[in-house]
Amino acid sequence: MSQPQKKIILHIGGHKTGSTSLQSCLAQNTEQLEEQGIYYPLFGDDQAFTCCGRGKIVNGLILQNQYYVPELLQAALEKFDSMDSLHTLILSEENLFEAKQPPHALHHEALNKLQQYDTYVLVCLRRSVEYICGKWQESIRFNVLRSLEEELKKNSYEHSLKQLFAYADMFGKDKMMVEVYNTANQDDYNVMPQMLSALGIDNTQSIYISQTKENASVSRASLEARRFISHYTNIYLNNEQLEKYDAILQYGSTQSALYSLDDQQLQQVCDRHHPLECEVAKIFLARETLFESRYPSIYKTDRKIASNDISSFKRALLRCVVRDIILTTYYRNPNFMQKIYVYLWASISFKMMKRINFIYKKLTNKLRVKIDADCEWPIKIVQNIFKPYDLWKQD
Repeated sequence: MSQPQKKIILHIGGHKTGSTSLQSCLAQNTEQLEEQGIYYPLFGDDQAFTCCGRGKIVNGLILQNQYYVPELLQAALEKFDSMDSLHTLILSEENLFEAKQPPHALHHEALNKLQQYDTYVLVCLRRSVEYICGKWQESIRFNVLRSLEEELKKNSYEHSLKQLFAYADMFGKDKMMVEVYNTANQDDYNVMPQMLSALGIDNTQSIYISQTKENASVSRASLEARRFISHYTNIYLNNEQLEKYDAILQYGSTQSALYSLDDQQLQQVCDRHHPLECEVAKIFLARETLFESRYPSIYKTDRKIASNDISSFKRALLRCVVRDIILTTYYRNPNFMQKIYVYLWASISFKMMKRINFIYKKLTNKLRVKIDADCEWPIKIVQNIFKPYDLWKQD
């Protein structure tokens, strides 16, 4: 029997299509997969994997412009080439679906190396409005302050769909493997068998597949609360903090972001992306549409539309959370001066904290303009005093 031809499958997501669950499955079963001739390299504790939000299981991270690590890619390719038993190399990174953004694009050296192999691009597409709501949920985790309404109007999904044509130019239209997420709107849909099959993993008896859902849907009320907190602290809430403030964050409606939209919003988003989705379907799947129905299953159903307004009671609770985060995050093991700062911060009103934030940003901006680069001590003093408001730059 002849050996299968060696090929590389570049899995580019997209987001909220079970990518994290798939990556976890592949990472947990590397030995079992190699017995089937499938190689999913893991790169351990390399510095590239310490960036916010990316885990060691996301091995395609090293292909991007921002985190390109040629040594790791070369080592993976050398092992793949040297072992006759291996016929498929899988590299996965869902941010490659957003390659229109330069940091997420394939590094030119990585592209050249991949083009020397029989490389396929695997992508799973989700209905536009579902994808955008999922991406907004992810962005809130990383302290992006854009509202859901803004995200629905100004999102990058159209660019991501168009990026598929760019990948077709890179590797060939026949090398595009396009899967569709829940095209029939099934309530109990599970994408894992579909994606494992697309990767050529048909023998799943020896594969451990976790039953837990990664990136589970979070209520819009909780997301709006986290957006409120980010506006004043810009702190990335870890699991311990999320658990600590859970009762406050979850207070309000339990509806997800998608279910909180009214029919008009659903229709506007789906109609705007429908022509491009149909173009993708015709070119890569030889059919008229991606989905059996243009709109998600909740369209035209009786449901209570949630408001994104935060009640006065919840705002009062969140002010307590903001103050607690500032005092316990920025001033751990405080020295004498920091103890004074803590006393001051604990004594002022929340409205005053907001005003101080505004004054601080204006003051530091003026100082940066007026002083020499070799004399930055005034800024350092101001930053130390106003430490809670030394906010990260927003995209």
